[in-house]
Amino acid sequence: MRILVYTTQVRYPGGYENLALSLAESLAALGVPAFLLCHHSANFAIPDDSCPQREIPAVVATHYLNMPTSPSLRHVIRGALRLRKLVRQLKVDAIEVSGYAPSILAALATLGMRVRVIVGVHAVAPSTRAVNAKWLAWQLVRLCGARVSFYGVSQMAAEAWLRYIGCTRDRVATIYNSVTRPVAGRDPLLVQRFRDELGCMREDRIVLCVGRVLVSKGHLTVVDALLPILATYKLRLVFAGRSDTEPGDDGEQVRRMRNCVEASPLCDRVHFLGARPDVDVIMSASHALVHVPLQEAFGLVLAEAMTVGLPIIASNVGGIPEVVAGTDTILVPPEDPLALRNAFLDCLGWSDERQAECIRKGRERAMDFHPDRRTDQILALLQGSRH
Repeated sequence: MRILVYTTQVRYPGGYENLALSLAESLAALGVPAFLLCHHSANFAIPDDSCPQREIPAVVATHYLNMPTSPSLRHVIRGALRLRKLVRQLKVDAIEVSGYAPSILAALATLGMRVRVIVGVHAVAPSTRAVNAKWLAWQLVRLCGARVSFYGVSQMAAEAWLRYIGCTRDRVATIYNSVTRPVAGRDPLLVQRFRDELGCMREDRIVLCVGRVLVSKGHLTVVDALLPILATYKLRLVFAGRSDTEPGDDGEQVRRMRNCVEASPLCDRVHFLGARPDVDVIMSASHALVHVPLQEAFGLVLAEAMTVGLPIIASNVGGIPEVVAGTDTILVPPEDPLALRNAFLDCLGWSDERQAECIRKGRERAMDFHPDRRTDQILALLQGSRH
């Protein structure tokens, strides 16, 4: 079987883009002929130039479709024809794809071909079916793409997608995400170097938020909850992630949040680091991870934190309860600063024995999110769904 892994871009990859890179590399390691296709060009850029670039695995042949970020219908038709030609040239049997635009294009390009397409659903679909361009496009895929199936990154995401798109249950599977960043053992020297970078005193404890700085990630709630107690409990609040906005996000609210922090006398205890390549080191240096998005299908950072052995306070939404099942993660309602503050203070008061048990349970659960397991499940889905 020859597989094309199709994603948006890999120069500054986010969650599902990192997963695409990891999948292509894992397939190649198994001896499966795999190719990587980027929706945009090799020179794709994002507003935040501080973002570290990721190296593309040398073992994976990479192709670019050179699609613009806001394509016209003409661009879409031409892109579909280019993709169809590439599929024939590479003699591809199956395509694994994530992201709205690549998914639609993959379905259109393979109409009438004996090529299986599986679409990764990495977000929680709306609970109501708004009849708009996006929903109509997915209906076109459902009705015309007989060889297109889907997988949700959690059971909750799969069920929400099933209700939203209205296809038969046998076309929607569940495959968990996997840890994509390398997670090294705790290196005291690197940890101390990071603490020195922040200017930490010996008694300071680090509270970490990982992910793009967006309103939808709940960062406003984190600031409201923890800013008033930073000095009292000798805490450092660290945000690690890009600060660019996404469609539909209110960048003005993020700016107001940052202005509020900068105007506070405690601003020296809050650190916006931008995107970092050393998130595993930052996690190792932290006392707890706070992840309270308004909605989340999976939350890769949760799997990464459990792998490192970091206590977690997370919002009780979407697929999060499913991901942290069986662990000591504290779940709180979204957009509730008081509940978050109380949960964090509870975590601060844990005994050494309670913390050790939390770490053990988290690492045990994290084994369910190993990259090899995800690769095997995707490969099985592709092979099992072939006619």
